Amino acid sequence: MLEINVEESSDNLVSLLDKIAQNNEIIIKRCGKRVARLISEEGKKDQSLPSLAGFRASVQIKGKPLSQTLIELRNEERY
Repeated sequence: MLEINVEESSDNLVSLLDKIAQNNEIIIKRCGKRVARLISEEGKKDQSLPSLAGFRASVQIKGKPLSQTLIELRNEERY
């Protein structure tokens, strides 16, 4: 893994793209802090999030909808 600063990355973009194409990872830093990570498209791992369908199906809503409660509270304040 190569770590470089922002100025170096803008000066050497073409060579950085060649290194990335060889499945190298490059970290770009600004003021000593990591701000970006460059990886090749082929080397990218599947980072998709798991489905939340099961969780959503398990949630049980009780009481009135929040929208109805807000409407009632607004009406009480006006009159």
